[in-house]
Amino acid sequence: MLIRADDDSIKKPSDLNDKKLCSVTGSTSAQNVKTKIAPHAQLQEYGGYSECLTGLENGVIDAITTDDSILAGYASQPDFKGKFKLGGFKLSNENYGIGVQKGSPSRPGSTRPWRRWSPTGPGRRRSRRTSAPPDTRRSPPRRSASSSREPAAVFDFLQGYDLLGAFWVTVQLTVYSAIGSLVWGTLLAAMRVSPVPLMRGFGTVYVNIVRNIPLTVIIVFTSLGLFQTLGVSLGADRFTTIDFRLAVLGLTAYTSAFVCEALRSGINTVPLGQVEAARAIGLDFPQVLRLIVLPQAFRSVVGPLANVLIALTKNTTVAAAIGVSEAALLMREMIENEAQLLLISAIFAVGFLCLTLPTGLLLGRLAKKVAVKR
Repeated sequence: MLIRADDDSIKKPSDLNDKKLCSVTGSTSAQNVKTKIAPHAQLQEYGGYSECLTGLENGVIDAITTDDSILAGYASQPDFKGKFKLGGFKLSNENYGIGVQKGSPSRPGSTRPWRRWSPTGPGRRRSRRTSAPPDTRRSPPRRSASSSREPAAVFDFLQGYDLLGAFWVTVQLTVYSAIGSLVWGTLLAAMRVSPVPLMRGFGTVYVNIVRNIPLTVIIVFTSLGLFQTLGVSLGADRFTTIDFRLAVLGLTAYTSAFVCEALRSGINTVPLGQVEAARAIGLDFPQVLRLIVLPQAFRSVVGPLANVLIALTKNTTVAAAIGVSEAALLMREMIENEAQLLLISAIFAVGFLCLTLPTGLLLGRLAKKVAVKR
């Protein structure tokens, strides 16, 4: 456990409850602390330890958890000298393993070459002095671009990464954000055509402000502003991380502005005579909107809404800025650890094409089928 040098409030594991605890996404030590030691700790998972260190230095994070050797290396860096200290208490025991090249003559169980590096061996002091922190989470070692590969082994490096899991998170972000955007965008569109001036004003101001703010700013604000500053947890205090929920909130707030404008253009295609006829038979504004206008408007804008959905699918990559483990975050990690830049880029490009092309084709056919004939 790494804490600020002037922080005396964390002296034992139970003191981590209600503290803001940081680690990288998927860290074993973070999960152990959350599930076994301090269940009420506010665990925040980032893409790399450098982000956790920045938060700890600025007071946004109370503690960082990972292996002691890694944290000791960070604490001894010249840039952080005197700023951080180790917690000094034991959390768990986690075994280490040593990997050797396949086909190596070393016999299984042979530990003689490594004994001098054990905590009680003659290399103990040297190993402590030379412990160095990695820049990011523990991951496969970087491979040289000049290393020779057999044609059949070109994609072997993919075995160490959960590619399907990352794209599944992207799909979940897209689905939840699309549902939220459709609901909130429809309400905004109703406000923009409402006879009430206050509602029209709110809808107009919201759309014109939100759609002109970069999505990255909105996503980062949900994490730094809503959660870390204002304490908005979205009811996720008992869950491992709320980064996913914050990303869905940011994507919904941003995309709903474009859904609103697409839907408003569909509302404008409904003949004014139908609205007047509906009002003449005694229907009020909500009834006219729900029964007459919106059904025709939705049929008119299936194509534009498909474009918004495709853009939303690609915009989910911004969620990596707050540590959501979706496709873009995994791509960044793979590029940092591998030398196959073009191959990795092509793999993720194909992955997003597999998500967006069927969406465009299916909704394009649906748009032609349900289009209102004028």
